[in-house]
Formats: sequence, structure tokens, C-alpha cells
Amino acid sequence: MEDIIQVDDAKVQRIVRKIILKENKNNKTREKTDAGMVQEIKKIISVEVSKNDH
Repeated sequence: MEDIIQVDDAKVQRIVRKIILKENKNNKTREKTDAGMVQEIKKIISVEVSKNDH
């Protein structure tokens, strides 16, 4: 079972903005497949959440 990590609303909004920007860029270039974008989104979330741990 995965741990539940609490993040504040500001961090969630930052994550959402970064994901939207990545998606918009990818929609123009089609550089990454959907699976590739899922990996990018997971990476964005992981980085932002880990900033909370310090």
C-alpha cells in the first residue's frame, strides 16, 4: 500500500500548471507518446512532492 502524502493547495496548483505546460508543448510537437507523457507527469509530481520532504 502506498503512503499518503499531504501537500498544500499552492503545491498542487504548481504541479497542475507544470503538467498543463508540458501537455500543451507536447500537443504541438507530438514529441512524446501518451505513455511518455505519463512518465513526465509522474516525474513532475515526484519532484514537487519531494521538495516538501526537506
